[in-house]
Amino acid sequence: MKTKSIPEDFRVDELATWDSDPDGEYSIYKVRKRKLTSFEAIDLIRKATELEGDDITYAGLKDKQAISTQYVALKNRRIKKRIPGLHTTFIERAKNPLSSKNLLGNKFTIVIRELVPDDATKAVSHAKQLEKVGLANYYDDQRFGSIRAGQGFVARDMIMGNYERALQRLIAVPGHFDPGAELSRKAIIRRYWGQWSTICAKVRGSPNQSILEDLRRHPGDFRTVLDRMPSRLRAVHLLAYQAYLWNEMVGRFLQDRFPTWNLCQSFYSCDRHIFWKDCQAQYERTFKELETLNVPMLNDGTMIKDKFLQKALNKTLRAEGIQQRRLALKDFRSAFYLEVPRPIMLRPKNLKVSEIDTDDRNKYQKKLTIEFELPPGAYATLVLKRLFKTRDFEEEHEYERSWLQDLNFDHRGQTLRSEEEQPHQKQSRYKTKPQEEVAKPEEKKSKGEKKSKVKNKRKGKDKTPKKLLVKQETQEAQEAKPEDQGKPKNAQASTNSEATSDNQDPGLSKAEKKALKRKRKKQEARKVQWKGLAARQERKESRDKNKGKKKPKAKVSLRQKKRKEKRKNKGLKPEQSPAPSQDKSE
Repeated sequence: MKTKSIPEDFRVDELATWDSDPDGEYSIYKVRKRKLTSFEAIDLIRKATELEGDDITYAGLKDKQAISTQYVALKNRRIKKRIPGLHTTFIERAKNPLSSKNLLGNKFTIVIRELVPDDATKAVSHAKQLEKVGLANYYDDQRFGSIRAGQGFVARDMIMGNYERALQRLIAVPGHFDPGAELSRKAIIRRYWGQWSTICAKVRGSPNQSILEDLRRHPGDFRTVLDRMPSRLRAVHLLAYQAYLWNEMVGRFLQDRFPTWNLCQSFYSCDRHIFWKDCQAQYERTFKELETLNVPMLNDGTMIKDKFLQKALNKTLRAEGIQQRRLALKDFRSAFYLEVPRPIMLRPKNLKVSEIDTDDRNKYQKKLTIEFELPPGAYATLVLKRLFKTRDFEEEHEYERSWLQDLNFDHRGQTLRSEEEQPHQKQSRYKTKPQEEVAKPEEKKSKGEKKSKVKNKRKGKDKTPKKLLVKQETQEAQEAKPEDQGKPKNAQASTNSEATSDNQDPGLSKAEKKALKRKRKKQEARKVQWKGLAARQERKESRDKNKGKKKPKAKVSLRQKKRKEKRKNKGLKPEQSPAPSQDKSE
């Protein structure tokens, strides 16, 4: 399935209310945008109207990869000219500015393409279940940008007191969606980590330039640098980890309240979302509780009365290895967590699923059009996952918690992690292996080389000339240590085989392996050259020996003599030709 093959397939219309007043100082405009974020659209309006600060207000934020409409309030100003990239419509005047309190929700119209007929029929049946029992109101991937980029949770390190590691994740760990210039900047930061003056001299134009300047002024004082970082950036990371804790707590709560055969799951960037199936007849009482239950976002003073929720909270904190009192963030002056209640059940309103139709952009596949309304803070992608991407709860899944891994940087700026943390990856070439592990493959290789040499001698494959062998022996004798000179030849051969096995160590880097290959090729080329030179020398010596000697005459047969006479006779003139012999009969 595909949800955003073109921007027209994903349409979002904002639902908002305000106090209308014909004499109000705020002008309400309906703004339609395409492939623009809300911040980009507001910057365009600010340039066109020359307004600053809080003179432009809005109710909510909208996705970039979509066609979306939202409401904007301008203080004592009207839009008089057309703004490129936006379609603005004046609605009316209002008394107060717009804020998140004015937002009622969003209406979504989504076209889903590249569907197999079986998936389309499943989605229609799941839509009927959603109207009855709803779904869990989780946070989705849009909230966890750092996890999708592979950088981990900065807030978790701040809570645990690992301030240096939090800064490493923030400014040094490369992200999957970073442009090439930002990746090169982060590589420089990793390489010169701790040398802040050189980093500031080499890195220019980074979005984290203010953090690097603070590190140059306060080297080693990572806590104050994190405390002085931009408040908006810090809030994004803090809210992301708080949302993850909420998701984990609700998932464990549902596992305690429902049996596994009445649960299903879908996966996202952090872990998995757990949903209940259509089992309202069996668990009518629990569904009534879920409809009215609000689960608070966690902070250091959160008190939960429900015993199942309290049990799920304890399991979540134990799994993360943190204590609830650490959520106070006492080491920071301007960082804190708010306890905001969030409903555990989400019911899409006015859910409509169109009939299954053929996809006009992809042959032999189907498409569906889905319409529904969601309250503020709910995610439309979560509804799509519940309709199309759910699996049975007992199915296994694999995910990596990158935010739990330690970050260490070597002298070249590469990250070092142990095999226990990343068993699926190869061991880093900068780590030294223990001697016992290296000795076993060396012994095997040396024995194999000895056997191959013996076989080649028996079969007569070793056809190197004598001069070359003598030269190799003299070189080995010169290079041999004084300790090895007194040893027998077999012992020296074993030491040489061990040295070659050291060069063939699997822990070598790619560059070193390539250098070894080049060296072996050169050695083989020299052997071939020596063979050719020796053969030429032998031919020359044999010619010099046979120079003064006369070659013995070969025996000539009668047939060869007659042929020679015929050749001579052919070359003579008719006058010089001998007379024909007279026949005796005449």
